[in-house]
Amino acid sequence: MFLQSRSRYMAQPVMSAQMNTDLFMLISICTVYMFPVQVACSRSCRWNQLTILRPKGAVCFPCPECPEGQGMVPQCGSRITADVTVECVKCKLGKSYSDKQDISSCKPCTICDPNEETISPCTATKNAVCGECNAGFYRATTGDCKPCMRCCADSKDEDIEKQCKAQTNLPANQICRYDVDTIKCAPTAYRTTAPAVLVSTAPVMSQDMMAARTKEGKSGSTLLFISFASCLAFFVCLLLAVMLAFYYKKKKLSSLWCSGHIGRVITTPTQADCNQPLTTKVVFGNEKACV
Repeated sequence: MFLQSRSRYMAQPVMSAQMNTDLFMLISICTVYMFPVQVACSRSCRWNQLTILRPKGAVCFPCPECPEGQGMVPQCGSRITADVTVECVKCKLGKSYSDKQDISSCKPCTICDPNEETISPCTATKNAVCGECNAGFYRATTGDCKPCMRCCADSKDEDIEKQCKAQTNLPANQICRYDVDTIKCAPTAYRTTAPAVLVSTAPVMSQDMMAARTKEGKSGSTLLFISFASCLAFFVCLLLAVMLAFYYKKKKLSSLWCSGHIGRVITTPTQADCNQPLTTKVVFGNEKACV
């Protein structure tokens, strides 16, 4: 029994070693079969080539040169499939340009600042050329044209902009940079002692428009009055019809009672004519009755 237990414990390491060997072989086989695919897919082409992906691997294709005014599509250096068409496409006028024959795509045009002079616009073969900032503006460090501001009472020498000071057509105090401080104090420079006047933003109507509106209002009032009168007349007619129907029904009922089809009337002391008002007592039956 001791030998059987010992043999059982000795068999477990053998089985574990066999499983580890099988697992190692399986990983090795998968690695061998997958390695060529990974190499083919991870192939890196040069910057002046296109990487064309195919089922059996990637292929490097040299980028063609496009003439001026045209750009390569797709962009050189891209990874594409075999069904993608590589061609030279014309640049969009005012949007992109290509000023030389090369393998690049069309480049975006430079957009001049609204407060900047445009020397020449952007064409398919030439980029736009921007000039100096317009009068009353200066070139900021960001490249934009900023307005020359009036200096505040507490402005310092470092707040003065040399480009604004060099412009002779500006007021003597309008030589400071466009920044937070000058923006805050700018409204006070243009403030007057005259009372503020509220200006309505509603559109101003002409006399013809006002007359048309008045006519439409009168027409609406007339239509409303006619509708109300029609409804009132309808209800009056309906009330008269109900009253007439009730009257004729009551008269017919009286005639039936007098003809003796409804009941018997016992009067005290005598029975009088049906047209004379009497104190009666109605007894329902098959004999004649009067009311």
